[in-house]
Amino acid sequence: MNFHEFENILKKIKLTKQEFANFLDIDNTTISKWKNNKYIPKYAEIAIKYLLNLQKNCIEFKNIKDKYGN
Repeated sequence: MNFHEFENILKKIKLTKQEFANFLDIDNTTISKWKNNKYIPKYAEIAIKYLLNLQKNCIEFKNIKDKYGN
């Protein structure tokens, strides 16, 4: 995953870089280093994909709940 893809997913899940850094318990400057190196570590890639899938699952759950009620 490149940094541009990383930023696009952050936007999609409405998460700031600082919030993502907090989620990973890392310093925000670490994310800035990723941008400079144009490299996203595997652990961060896995984490952001996890959050993206979690969001999709929550939306799907809400749609099912709305369809079938309480």
